[in-house]
Amino acid sequence: MTSKLEFNLPYPPSVNKLYAIYKKMQVLTAAGRKYYKDVDVVVRESGLLPSPFNNERLSISILTHQPDKRRRDLDNILKAIFDSLTKSEVWQDDSQIDLIYVERSTISRNNGYVEIKIEVIE
Repeated sequence: MTSKLEFNLPYPPSVNKLYAIYKKMQVLTAAGRKYYKDVDVVVRESGLLPSPFNNERLSISILTHQPDKRRRDLDNILKAIFDSLTKSEVWQDDSQIDLIYVERSTISRNNGYVEIKIEVIE
C-alpha cells in the first residue's frame, strides 16, 4: 500500500473568491466550481484513485508557485486545496490532516501551480 502521494495542482483561488453568500447561504462561486473540476481532472488522470488513505493520520506539504508577484496570504489557499481533494476522494476527509507545511516558492507565469505531497504519519 502506498503511504505517500506526490502531484501538482493548478494554483487555487483564495478563500475570499471560493465562496459567496446567496440568500443567506454560503455557496461555491464559479471560480470555486471550476477549481474543483480542474482538481478532479488532475486526480482522475493522474491515477491517484482509488485513494490509498482510509482513516490514517496524514501530513501534507504544499509548495506554491504563484502566477504573479501580487501579495497573497498563503493560508487563504488551503481551503480550496483541502476541499477539492476531499471532493475528489483523495482522502476521506481533511480532518485526517495532523501536519501542514506550506511554503512560497518561485513565480510560474503560466497561471501558477502547487506541488502537493501527502504522507501517512507513522
